[in-house]
Amino acid sequence: MSQGFTSALNLPLPVASGGTGVTTSTGTGSTVLSNSPTLVTPSLGVATGTSFNGLTGAATQADQETATSTTTYVSPGRQQYHPSAAKFWVVYTSTPTLTTSYNVSSISNVGTGLVQVNFTTAFSSANYSIAGLSNTASSNSLVFVQARNTGSCQLQVTLANTGAAQARDVTACGFGDQ
Repeated sequence: MSQGFTSALNLPLPVASGGTGVTTSTGTGSTVLSNSPTLVTPSLGVATGTSFNGLTGAATQADQETATSTTTYVSPGRQQYHPSAAKFWVVYTSTPTLTTSYNVSSISNVGTGLVQVNFTTAFSSANYSIAGLSNTASSNSLVFVQARNTGSCQLQVTLANTGAAQARDVTACGFGDQ
């Protein structure tokens, strides 16, 4: 087996006693080293055709949804299809005013403490999970899912001691299949 040594710029590095590299020959239990001008450049992850470092290609939506492949790579355009990825997240104020979001086209006030969150890309069914938190000025509050549809959800903020109320801000996210 022959191996050469190069710098980060792919230039030969000097070797003691002259030469530009080291040749290693391994026989039956012995190793012989000698100076040699032979250089071999290591491969640092080269994409060839539909393969990259042993990976067979880009994950499809189905690959992401089943979450079982260990031989495909994930492109940014397919990441959201994995079950562990949030399909939407939102932060809004009591007005309600949308502060920041992902995959949320709009929000609207439906009633006291009740806000509808409309999705840019709908879920494939109403069987998805939502987690929400709220913050009020004077007491503890809870966020309940009032309605869950493929293209929207309704979040109800309720004060722990008095009932429905407008929260100072609400944060929510959802996981499921789109």
